[in-house]
Amino acid sequence: MTGGCTRTAVLTALGRVPDPCAAAAGLDLSIVDIGLVYDVTVDQDRVEVALTFTELGCQFTHRIVADVTDSVRALDGVEAVRVRPCWSPPWSPDRLSPRAVAALAASRRGYSMAPRAPRTVLLQIPTSGGDVGRYT
Repeated sequence: MTGGCTRTAVLTALGRVPDPCAAAAGLDLSIVDIGLVYDVTVDQDRVEVALTFTELGCQFTHRIVADVTDSVRALDGVEAVRVRPCWSPPWSPDRLSPRAVAALAASRRGYSMAPRAPRTVLLQIPTSGGDVGRYT
């Protein structure tokens, strides 16, 4: 191997891997912007990327892993790539980069990622006697 690959080069490459959910929403955000990359380890010609997903069962898991693998393997000096899923700590909006926070805020006009207060819904259900029962 000549030259070798650096952690910085890997992070730069991962910064070009689009987050599929953001892309579907028309946002140009990477998996680094979204905070999916937890760690990168470079050991000569081998690279390990520890990453998470925004939720268990993410439908884009295979696509993200393939994109990460392809992106890192394309770097000079990389012979092997291992993607290691991490679930601890779980992903949260706190992991968003300032760029992602700004892009999401601009795209969601007035939407907050803070939990919403529960609301009461009034249901009017006819009873067998023809009266309407009220439940909350």
